[in-house]
Amino acid sequence: MASPGSQSVSSSSETGSNLFDERRVTRRDAVAKAGKALTGGMGILAVSGSATASHGDTKPDHVTISEDIGWLSYYSPMLDLRHVPIENHPQLLGWRFSSPEYETEVGVYMAEYAVQDDVLTLTSHAGDHEFVYVFVDRETGEVDHVAYTAYHWLQGYVTNPNVNTEDGGAHPTLMVAPTYHNYVPQSSATSSSILLDVDSLGDPGERTGPLYQWLSNGGESSLATGAVHEPWNLSRHGTMTDWWSREGISAVNYWIVQAWATIGIRGADFADRGDRDL
Repeated sequence: MASPGSQSVSSSSETGSNLFDERRVTRRDAVAKAGKALTGGMGILAVSGSATASHGDTKPDHVTISEDIGWLSYYSPMLDLRHVPIENHPQLLGWRFSSPEYETEVGVYMAEYAVQDDVLTLTSHAGDHEFVYVFVDRETGEVDHVAYTAYHWLQGYVTNPNVNTEDGGAHPTLMVAPTYHNYVPQSSATSSSILLDVDSLGDPGERTGPLYQWLSNGGESSLATGAVHEPWNLSRHGTMTDWWSREGISAVNYWIVQAWATIGIRGADFADRGDRDL
């Protein structure tokens, strides 16, 4: 499959406008009030130096990050959102990663939800952030494998994902699970599967924008350094098996969700870690 042409974030907003429009949903259409209020509130936050440094500095010199919306839209995941109320449909944010040191490029996607609503206070909160990493063969342009948050930031991956090509792109098909918004690989798209418009995670040079705002708003203490800025750490060949920093309260949360996953409670029975050995 030929790889797509490049389109910068400053290019026309027509990216994908004539591709599979019936399944492509914009942030304005999907989130309506709740998500807009959340991201609007986050937008006024000052980005702390510690948040930008602790994560941004983990990017190796040989790695390039770009806000290539055309490329990101081409490989964006097709999400089955049947379990997610339309007012809580996520905003999909992304970056393109490349390096001469690796045989793959990576589309790093973060789905940002307005709320995670659960009966437990521990797992009920404003804002939820779930990751999908699409690893693309640098030579062929084909999807090599996909890593994703399979259960409370525990990693799953699939080495032979189903890829929907109906709109001319290459979209791994995933279902979003109830409540916790983790991903379940699908063998095909469904009537509930849609393509969300992709926006940028921010300016990687200036270290501003949605990702860094979230880090400054508490995400920094939870997210492992190197989990985003060197995404090959979470490839099927990588050394990381989850997105948790495992420091402070993050360590407690990590061990709690590991226990739930082992026992098979709190939605773990719905989780699918794909080809990862449990």
